[in-house]
Amino acid sequence: MSTNDSIAARITELVNRHSQAAVARACGVNESSVFHYQRGRRVPADFCVKLSEAMSVSLNWLLTGTGAPEAGETMLQADAMGQGLERMVRILGALESEAEGALKHSPAAPRFERLNDMLKTWDETQQRLNDKLLPVADRLVKSMSDAMDRMNLIRAGDLKAGLEYLKRFDLPAEAINRIDLTLSRFAFLDLDYQRDYELRQKILWRYLVEGGDDPRRVLEYAFAVVHSAYGMGRHNAAVLMADGVLAATRLVPDGDPHRLRLRVVRSSCLVELGRIPEAVSELSDAIPRLPAASRDRYWGLYLRTLVLAGTMQTDAAFAVIEGYAWPQDDTALFTLALMDGRETLLQRSLKFAEKSGALHPDSTQPTNALRVQCLLQAMQGNARGAVKRWLSAVESVKPQQIRYDALRFCEVEILRAGGDQRAARIRARQIWKQWDAGDGAVPTGLFPGAYVYREMLLLEPSDSGLHARAREWVRRKVRQGYAYFRPWVGEA
Repeated sequence: MSTNDSIAARITELVNRHSQAAVARACGVNESSVFHYQRGRRVPADFCVKLSEAMSVSLNWLLTGTGAPEAGETMLQADAMGQGLERMVRILGALESEAEGALKHSPAAPRFERLNDMLKTWDETQQRLNDKLLPVADRLVKSMSDAMDRMNLIRAGDLKAGLEYLKRFDLPAEAINRIDLTLSRFAFLDLDYQRDYELRQKILWRYLVEGGDDPRRVLEYAFAVVHSAYGMGRHNAAVLMADGVLAATRLVPDGDPHRLRLRVVRSSCLVELGRIPEAVSELSDAIPRLPAASRDRYWGLYLRTLVLAGTMQTDAAFAVIEGYAWPQDDTALFTLALMDGRETLLQRSLKFAEKSGALHPDSTQPTNALRVQCLLQAMQGNARGAVKRWLSAVESVKPQQIRYDALRFCEVEILRAGGDQRAARIRARQIWKQWDAGDGAVPTGLFPGAYVYREMLLLEPSDSGLHARAREWVRRKVRQGYAYFRPWVGEA
């Protein structure tokens, strides 16, 4: 009796025990297929495996006829198990060989052979193409990154088209991730936060779907996603993702730079969520242990957080940051200068950005630098021109609604800085009336909220409802640990 006939006999035995319909249903095939297998048609190897699993019978018994049909009751000794597995592998191989033999003698065999040759040729061609394209992609990524480091977004934009084109080819997933990471950074610098967030999510999920199992790489890609979520104002979601990734990669040493960087960006979100003591504790532990280059990159964030917590003065933080002129710290300086509001600090923050090469070249977008420029213009006597310049930039980018409302409210700040208290108060009340009517949303982020409520404290009389709302917001922040805001409500 041939191997196939002996398997057919045992299939018939199972049909007699359970019914032909039950066997067919268990293996996901038609009853007619089971009938033909019983009559001697070649039995596919995957059918045998499915039948063994679905009907709880021993695969060794089904293929060889040895032992008992019930799974797990045979081959108790190690030697017997090894012999049985070896025999099963030989029979599965024989079944597949039968299939190949049947294909070779079929009329369609020449076409299958030609198709197989074409696929091999395609794979070889793709490999040769990749060998030529990968160095090109690496050079473009490096050139674009250098341009972005110098804040030359015009040059980076020219290179962006080349990288986008390379993504059309079937490059390895790791190369596509490098390209997308570069493009996402450009999107962030170009204020396209939604695009940045989408690209960084794709990078992480692509790596996981492709079977990536390096926990440090997961930490690296998760850092990119959390950083982007922070820029989008999705602070709760960012902290949840960071917590999940940190827990899933807990075997990575606590001093690993990838793990420390994720903790740092998570702390940025904690600052926004009103968890300032936790943020200070995390940053105090993580930043000093980073390698020198990364530590310098985040030192401004750390100092800004210390100022908010009341453990460092604004002027002292300014002096430290200005001392080493790391480009990314222009954000920290602009934030501190805008919260303080002094003309001297605004001028120093702008000079720092120019000196470090971090000044955004496009002065038509509502960046921190443009906002500082408009405030200085208003302080020098041209408040109306500054407002027009600022609102033109805000309207040009059409950001999401809540960010749009925060940027629009800067008009009030510019008018007040220019000395037109009456116009600033009228405009502030108009915007608040629209918010209360549901035509917009009061800015919820820490810094946008701080700017809005500070203006209400400065512009509204102490007995007005808007002044009371602003005072309550500031006091709530002080209770959360933001000691910096205490003088805003006249408290020691």
